Amino acid sequence: MVKDSGEAYLNKDLKKADDVRSRGDRVDKLYAENIKYLIEMDGRINTACPLSMALILRYLEKVVDHACYIADATSYIITGRKY
Repeated sequence: MVKDSGEAYLNKDLKKADDVRSRGDRVDKLYAENIKYLIEMDGRINTACPLSMALILRYLEKVVDHACYIADATSYIITGRKY
């Protein structure tokens, strides 16, 4: 997604920027589902593992947020409208 948002910016590709944003919505949904799963696993697995997984998921979700920000900025540059 980072690569695609960069390409969308460089090529002024509105369709690719929109695609990055739509995939960002799916990543947010997957993030929420997996955090819910980790909470439900409370006590059934070693505490260090869910904590590590939650942090990794959070960091990946933040990377996607940055890619979506680039896509939003690209859309703004092309159309003059905020997403």
